Amino acid sequence: MAESSCNVTVFDAIADDDRLAAPARRRFELRGGGRVEIQAGHGKALAIACTADAGEIKVVTLSPRAEISGNR
Repeated sequence: MAESSCNVTVFDAIADDDRLAAPARRRFELRGGGRVEIQAGHGKALAIACTADAGEIKVVTLSPRAEISGNR
């Protein structure tokens, strides 16, 4: 039985560039249950995950964690 996977292509382009004038492409093959994080600047990232059965791709924006000062 062949392994399930999700094929993903991400286009890096400038915000508000509806024409995608000069995008850079990144291609990933994620095994079922796999995940990749792409850094997006300002401490943010884009998380892309493939469900275990490769039936869906989930995309989430990750924000940097707030720094904790002082001792607890």
